[in-house]
Amino acid sequence: MYISSTLGNIHIPDNIDFYQFIFRNCDQYYNRIALIDDDKEEAKSITYGELRDRIERCCSGLIRLGLQPKDVVMIRSPNCLEFVIGFFAVIAAGGIVTTCNPIFTEHELARQLNDSKPAYIITHESCINTVKKVNYSFRRKIVIGKPPIRDNSYQAMFDLINGKVNKAPRKFKVSPKSDVAVILYSSGTTGLPKGVMLSHYNLIADMVNFSHRDIGALNMDSEDECLLNVLPLFHVYGLVSILSFTLCNGRRLVLQSKFIHTKFLNAIQEYKVTKLLCVPAMVLFLAKSPLIDNYNLSSLTYISSGGAPVSSEIGEDLQKRLKLQTFNQGYGMTELGPLVVYAFLNSYKVGSVGKLVPNTDCKVINVDNGEAVALNEVGELCFRGPQMMLGYINNPQATADTIDKNGWLHTGDIGYYDNEGNVFVIDRLKELIKFKGFQIAPAELEAILNDHQQIADSAVIGIPDETAGEVPRAYVVLRNSKDSLSAKDIIKYVAENVAWYKQLRGGVEFVQSIPKSASGKILRRVIRQNEKSRISSKL
Repeated sequence: MYISSTLGNIHIPDNIDFYQFIFRNCDQYYNRIALIDDDKEEAKSITYGELRDRIERCCSGLIRLGLQPKDVVMIRSPNCLEFVIGFFAVIAAGGIVTTCNPIFTEHELARQLNDSKPAYIITHESCINTVKKVNYSFRRKIVIGKPPIRDNSYQAMFDLINGKVNKAPRKFKVSPKSDVAVILYSSGTTGLPKGVMLSHYNLIADMVNFSHRDIGALNMDSEDECLLNVLPLFHVYGLVSILSFTLCNGRRLVLQSKFIHTKFLNAIQEYKVTKLLCVPAMVLFLAKSPLIDNYNLSSLTYISSGGAPVSSEIGEDLQKRLKLQTFNQGYGMTELGPLVVYAFLNSYKVGSVGKLVPNTDCKVINVDNGEAVALNEVGELCFRGPQMMLGYINNPQATADTIDKNGWLHTGDIGYYDNEGNVFVIDRLKELIKFKGFQIAPAELEAILNDHQQIADSAVIGIPDETAGEVPRAYVVLRNSKDSLSAKDIIKYVAENVAWYKQLRGGVEFVQSIPKSASGKILRRVIRQNEKSRISSKL
């Protein structure tokens, strides 16, 4: 048994690439503001016509540097206008973009480079030092900002953007359903981060589905819609669901690179932001922070949250405080392109994450035998639709473990659907820790811990945190119980090897052993239960 979207199947163009689709109606809003880079001190805004022109100039420049169709280009930069230009320029040239977290350490960067094998890198000037430390050979290196002094291996992106446009017809043909457009890294349901391959068609399908009038994510009858994005563009939520979706529909988007409370609130007030797509940490801030009372946020009419569930109480508090017309939630994951479930306009059921977007099916299976269950019965959520990934790069086993032979993608999330088609997410089978919208793979932290000479074994789980959602907590077995290695030492060691959001904010506990199955898999549910019992005993 499975359910299909009540919106049915709608047409998805399969004869153009993602860049062509996003800018297909550009001439209609040529002089309309497309982007405002709020981090810039001057020349913050750019029209759709100017944006397309700069993308085409950059595309021509990349081709002159030797970029070939299907070459992989890594973009490593905080949110900025140049990120957007570089991203679409690579797509327009027939290349493949892999995005990378700009705060990755040398270790994390090297792993993604060796997996995705980019020929080119577009890197922000603030990220160059880490790039230099990695033993990896690029065909060309392009810098957003100033290239290093006395280093001719770097090309300024400014020169590409301000170069000549090659108006000659493109000499390649994209096969939208099979050609990869982006490789975005996700931890999936388990394990280390894996490269999710999304085709041009996958991305176009997501745009078509999300733009449906009944979903109401944008008011298609108003040209005054303005969105604000502080979520990272290296992540599918910021890149696809916010940036691409806004540009696809000819609306205005304000970009910020960090969630700085006062700057965020000032942008809503100054630019009269009407809609926010955000994560639970931002919802909690807007619902509870006393700073809100110092700003005029009356332009806001709509807030939607994704990445992790928000309680109905917090959602109601937010809607009441900001006098919103709408607060709702959605559900997806990188592997799903990302969106499969969203709250429809005027039909959101409190507590749910919405209903299936067009062209999408859902079934719930028994976690023990894999059989489909009935309405209102709890099990693992599985989806299929045209927005779903092609697979994981260089990892056919992980792909087969995630997408079954009938084309269903197994999410690792526990939930159910009711007789009205509302989908509810209540728990997770998967091991991921979700910290302020970021995904943290326990296996990655465990690998770092187990590399320490004084650590024999380790396990990491997420523990609840009111502000962040979850924080990582490590359970460590020492090689020698008499070792002087302290929890503080371990926290510092991990912090030196990972991005800031992966640090062990939940602390470290020393244990005698790690519970494991007969096959050697860590039994995280046992660790979680022990943690709950320990907390309960203290109450």
